[in-house]
Amino acid sequence: MIPFDCTDVDLDEVQVQLKPRLQCTWRWSSSSQLTCTLSNYLKYATTYSVEIDSSFEAIDGTQLSEVVSYTFSIASLGATADIDYWDDPTEPIAKLSFSQPVALSTVLEKVRFRDSSTNDRVSVKPRSTQKVRFRDKVFFQQKQVGHWIRISKADTEQLISVLRTQGAGDTSRDVDPRTIASRHWVVEPTESLLLGTSYDLDVLPGVTSVFGTEPTRQVLHASWFTTFSSFELVGLECTYTTGATHQQILGEPGHVELTGCDPDGEQRCCLQLH
Repeated sequence: MIPFDCTDVDLDEVQVQLKPRLQCTWRWSSSSQLTCTLSNYLKYATTYSVEIDSSFEAIDGTQLSEVVSYTFSIASLGATADIDYWDDPTEPIAKLSFSQPVALSTVLEKVRFRDSSTNDRVSVKPRSTQKVRFRDKVFFQQKQVGHWIRISKADTEQLISVLRTQGAGDTSRDVDPRTIASRHWVVEPTESLLLGTSYDLDVLPGVTSVFGTEPTRQVLHASWFTTFSSFELVGLECTYTTGATHQQILGEPGHVELTGCDPDGEQRCCLQLH
């Protein structure tokens, strides 16, 4: 405990160490509670340690018998994905989003399309498409090791242009996947997937945000989907103009009577393709 007249006063020195180092204003908020007010946010996917020195002394002169240490971690990295566009029935375009910025090199190394039945994996390549839009197009560039800054709008447009032509990672272009990071990436498989097959889009363990220190320890399942089956004509279908099905004819080609189907009236004939 401390005297009440020592509370609500900023302290110059406190026998407490925080790692990684934080900008912190210390003060006694009560006679028995020491409070740290941070000047910036804690980092995601980061483990912090708090060490209280044994020289900490109460009002009666009592000291701690030994150094006391604690650790705590901020929420780990998360990932989700949407697959709304396809180049063809076996080449999906995935819009991948992380909770914190991740380097492009990490995405290329850790993100995989996985056959849900055989567990065979297919690597990814980055791209950009005008069809896929994000609410924010924010990229970061590593100027020095461990020091990332937000790149300008002009450089962002140039990077997106390179991705649109699938030039990232090409040594003939000035884009190093290790030095570019973002929360959002658009990826596609490096080879065609199988027809009519279920896939998971996985983020393998060991992914670290460019602003964090804690790697992921398990596979993150960002999305699940099924590729299109092989093209075939399923049959004929007679529907009302409201969309309700009146009569459905599937099977082998041939002559079939569609009773009550009037294309000029309230019903219409449609080819149903699968």
